[in-house]
Amino acid sequence: MNELEFSYEGDANEHRKAFRASLPGLAALAAGAPEPYHVGDVSVGGLSLADPQGLLQPGGEHTFDLVCKGRKLISGLAARVARRNGDLAGLTFMGLDQLQEQKLDKLVLEVQKYQITQSKNRGCHIDDEHAT
Repeated sequence: MNELEFSYEGDANEHRKAFRASLPGLAALAAGAPEPYHVGDVSVGGLSLADPQGLLQPGGEHTFDLVCKGRKLISGLAARVARRNGDLAGLTFMGLDQLQEQKLDKLVLEVQKYQITQSKNRGCHIDDEHAT
């Protein structure tokens, strides 16, 4: 009997493991924070936040609600600060429940679909079989 084996080895320096979506107006609310954080991008694995005050330090754990235009999209996202780069903090989600994962998947997918539609409307013909 033959065994089929498959493995994937990624680049050790690779930080991003999932598509990251940028959504204008997306913010993260943290309990006790003076104001919402602007979300640079979000994926099912984490998010980046603008933090010019330097309140989010590597190793710190926080809980956020994602909101857009005053509407709460996802509540209670636990995240750990993985890194800082200037005014940006990169966070990794921890212990998401199934509903939170589904909502993140849906949010990222909707942004991807919107971006594809926008690129097609601007005349980008990546998927056009007639383009050469």
